[in-house]
Formats: sequence, C-alpha cells, structure tokens
Amino acid sequence: MSTRSTFFNPILIGPIAVLISLWILKPLAARLRLLDHPGGRKIHASPTPVIGGIALFIGFTVALLCDGQFSQEIKALWFFSALILFIGVTDDRHGLSARMRLLVQTLVASGLVLISNIRIETFGHVLLDFLVNSHVFSLVFTVLVIIAFINAINMLDGLDGLVGGIALGEGFLLWLLSCRLMSSLQQILSVFLCLMLVFLVFNVPFFKGKQARVFLGDAGSTFIAFFLVCAGIMLSQHTQETSITPITILWCLLFPFMDLLSVCIIRKCIGKPCFQAGHEHIHHLLIRNGLSRHLVSAVLCLFSLSLGLIGLVLAWLQVSENVQLILLLMLISYYLLATFRIYKREVTVTSTTCLDGTSY
Repeated sequence: MSTRSTFFNPILIGPIAVLISLWILKPLAARLRLLDHPGGRKIHASPTPVIGGIALFIGFTVALLCDGQFSQEIKALWFFSALILFIGVTDDRHGLSARMRLLVQTLVASGLVLISNIRIETFGHVLLDFLVNSHVFSLVFTVLVIIAFINAINMLDGLDGLVGGIALGEGFLLWLLSCRLMSSLQQILSVFLCLMLVFLVFNVPFFKGKQARVFLGDAGSTFIAFFLVCAGIMLSQHTQETSITPITILWCLLFPFMDLLSVCIIRKCIGKPCFQAGHEHIHHLLIRNGLSRHLVSAVLCLFSLSLGLIGLVLAWLQVSENVQLILLLMLISYYLLATFRIYKREVTVTSTTCLDGTSY
C-alpha cells in the first residue's frame, strides 16, 4: 500500500478530522452559542462546549469522502444524518419543544425509509414465518423504531461518557456481526468506532475532580443513535447467515430501548409526560442509591455490552428465535419491575422522611 493511500485511509483520516474539528470549534463554542451552562439539573462546574456531535459528523463525512466507494444506502444515511445533526444543533442553540423534535425526526426517518432500502421487512421466525409484506406497515414500524432509539439514546445522555460508552459497545457488537456477514458496513463501522474512541478522550474525565471537556449535545446523541439504529436495521435484514437474525440485532441495541420503556412507565404512573426532563432513568436511580457517577456510567456501559454479547452467544449456539424472544421478554420484564420498585421505594422513603420533618 502506498504512503498516500495509507494517509488517506478513512480509519486514519476520520479521527484526525475529529481532533482538528474539536480544536477549531472549542474556542468558537461561546460565539456559536453552543455551551451547556451549569444550573438546575446540570451539575457540571463550568460552561462546557456541546460540539462533540458536530466534530463526529465532520470526521464521519471526511472518512466517507476518503473512502469514495459507498452504496446508495450509505449516501442516504449520510444525507439524513446531516438533517438529524442540524435539528440537534438547532435544539442545542435554541431549545426545541419535544413535539417539534418528534415531528422533524418523523419526517427525516420517513424520508430515509422511502428513498432507500433501509427498512424492516422481516422480524425473523420469532413467532411464525412472519414477513412484513405491506410496504405501509414496514414504513411505519421502521420509522417508529428509529424515532424510539433516537430518543432513548438522547434521554440517556446524562453522565460523562455514558452515551459514548454505550455507543462504542453497541457499535463494536454491530462491527463483529458485519465481519461475520462480510457486510459492506464493516468499513464504516470501523470508522465509527475510531471516531467514538477519539471523542471519549475528551468526554470522559480520567482524573478525580475533573469534568468532561466536551459534551455531545443533542446533535451528537441523535446523530450517534440514528447511525447505530440504521446500521442495525441494515444488518438485521441480511440473507447470508441463518444464525444471525433480527432478534440478534435487538439484543445488541437492547439497553436504550429498555431504559426508554422503564422511564415511560414510571412517568405514566406519576402523571408526567414521557419526554419531559426528569430523574427517572436508571443512572439517576443508581446514583441516588449511593453509587458514584463514574461507577454508574461504567456499570451501565458494561451492562449494555453484556446484553449484546448474550445475543451473540445465543446466535452462536443457534438457539431458536422463539426461545430467544421468551428470554428477552423475561429479561425486559424483570428490568422494568426492578426499576419501578427502586423508584417506588425512593418515593416511599422521601414521603416518610418529609413527614418526619427531616431533609432528604
């Protein structure tokens, strides 16, 4: 391989582009009104640039340009990722309502599904040979999955390194599957992993008393989620390897969906809108039960990775999809019950403490 081709390797040039973008954008963050200020629910000590998503997308774009050989699906993925990023940047600067975000995300996801082959046509053999033959139903279901995952990841973005670590683990699992399937996504997922590693250097405080130097912002969390869920959908509809099924992909991306479902159930029970900011996520529950923020972030990243590894092991053992579905539903049910009980216990303790006249 020549020196020129080595230098312009997407896996090398993409992370370099992220580093350069962060170096340029950090001093401009205040002027661009892309700072996250402390106060209220936000406990970081000083205003922090929310430019991580922009830098990641620039690195992603430069890597694609260096590659130069990508399918129509990848082109569509890039274009609609740019729209998702733009929505996120607008939200970071001006603060969009939840209804407006959902509306625009729905339009973007619908556009992607309509003009590309990125859609869920089959669920595998979880119940029967159930193929989604109706184009309309396939469109609606795929759009709902994309929107749910985007908001699940975005709502999880509450601790330094949490979303980045989860995305790195889930991206790694999808990369392993792409290698097994000899998918064209292998190269782009390799680039994604390298980009996330560079970002995490700036997002994870490695020393006590320090804070993240850069945040993802809504732009970053929604872009990452959009990329991962679209890559997962593309891998789930393959025809090469019978042991790797759509439910295998669901195992790999499971944790954000579980957290979203848990939060929605808790908020529904207390009469609170699902997409209103709050402290009902699993990381909030664990922190209030005495775990440090860094430990919680590490534990949840490992938990998310472990769920995906379970799916890969089940695929390797060729466990039937029916059995996998039962195991998955049992795990989700236990998780929902556990998180709801922890929340109810906290509410009971708080009420009792307040009646005793002691601060909580």
